[in-house]
Amino acid sequence: MRHIREVLRLHHALALSGRQIGQSLGLHHSTVTDLVARAQRAQVPWPLPPTWDDARLEQALYPGNQGRPRRRPEPDWPSIHADLRRYRGMTLELAWVEYRQAHPDGLGYSQFCVPDQRWRRHLHVTLRQHYAPGEVAFFDDAGATIPIVDGDTGRGMPAQVFVAVLGYSQAVYAEVQLDPSVASWIAGPVHAFAAWGGVPARLVPDNLKAGVTQPHPYEPGLQARDQECAEYYGTVVVPARVRKPQDKAQVEQGVQRVERWILAVRRKRRFFRVADAQAAVADLVRVLNARPFQKKEGSRATLLAEEQPALKPLPPHPFEVGTWRWATVHPDDHVEVDRRYDRVPHRLVGERVEVRVSATAVEIFHQHVRVASHGRLARKGAASTTPGHRPPHHRRYPDGSPARFERWAARIGTQTLALIQAVFAHQKHPEQAYRSAFGILRLAKQRGEAALEAAAAPAVAADLWTYRAVAALAQQAVTPPPPAVTPPHDNVRGAPYYP
Repeated sequence: MRHIREVLRLHHALALSGRQIGQSLGLHHSTVTDLVARAQRAQVPWPLPPTWDDARLEQALYPGNQGRPRRRPEPDWPSIHADLRRYRGMTLELAWVEYRQAHPDGLGYSQFCVPDQRWRRHLHVTLRQHYAPGEVAFFDDAGATIPIVDGDTGRGMPAQVFVAVLGYSQAVYAEVQLDPSVASWIAGPVHAFAAWGGVPARLVPDNLKAGVTQPHPYEPGLQARDQECAEYYGTVVVPARVRKPQDKAQVEQGVQRVERWILAVRRKRRFFRVADAQAAVADLVRVLNARPFQKKEGSRATLLAEEQPALKPLPPHPFEVGTWRWATVHPDDHVEVDRRYDRVPHRLVGERVEVRVSATAVEIFHQHVRVASHGRLARKGAASTTPGHRPPHHRRYPDGSPARFERWAARIGTQTLALIQAVFAHQKHPEQAYRSAFGILRLAKQRGEAALEAAAAPAVAADLWTYRAVAALAQQAVTPPPPAVTPPHDNVRGAPYYP
């Protein structure tokens, strides 16, 4: 059809003869004459309208070819390929046998295979993806591992290699991970963001249990920690479909490059620590990103420099994996987390709150609003205190000072004062001492100051400084012992019996 269009152009635009056109295009002059005559009979306009494609031009010049029935019936290719996918043991030869049974004069086997191959090419059309800077990043684990040798036993422990690839620049990040846990899976993207200097708008991880709870093709369920990490960085996680590597073709190629240019290069080196293996991998990743492209200018490092302005900025602190739990606020405005005590606003006393615990921080949430945040305490029994969280009538007392309780006890008596001092000396947590001292001093109103003073002396002597022990002694001091009166009966002789 390209020759036909050129014949018409040379005939109308340059007014060349049939022989001249034939010599120019390598055609016989009779063929040129026939084409010009067909165009005149069909009244083909020149120049050809933009809507005239090759099929329209062929229909105008050769109307006899339209609607010509095929000499042999065409196989039902959609039905045949559906059977090939659906039934185990179904072959193309069996499909041809069934076709010939229905059409004895149909195509032979070799002629049957040629259109089948043509049909298959239409089924497997590859979509070339183009990504904008900062649009997407892909994550996956390399199939090959790096053995970390135990120095005591000499046995090698396989370490996984996490691979991340940016869609636009194809910049590669690789990390050695010995522990294939959820924390390690989240640490990989966090470290990749730091290496790239920003966060892409969309993350496409592999469909692993570490990140996906329900591998649904349309609405996959994400692990809570993955969702929390994505919200922290202001991005979104869209996992690849199960058994659909084309959804993350970039990282599949990145994994192949890591296995060829990093893991294979270090195949003969023995590593005794994960840090040493990571350092060796990081060196080769820089070399891989700096290697020039074969079919275009620049390298992954230069494209990464172009892509970095389009990435979202990193938050001030990297994301830390944390665990969530419920807790009830104690009357002293604290919540207990792993035998450590963190203060919350006093208005939440008695309320149930959510506590997020990470390696370095403790965050308390009430109705999805963060109400307190403290650094993770290293020592059990320690307490973190924020003065602004205390009620106004408590703020005049310094934290950790027993002066208020000692003054209160001194008004009752010296034994009570000694008991309160012993309470503060024995309790490790100051807030626990406050509660114990407060309960003991309240016994003066319940049992009387004399009973508390009487109970304090034996409590100090016996080293009993808990509220329950002192309350029991105060109860004994208040309640007099019952009189020893024996009821009269026949077996009692009485005083007159004795002279």
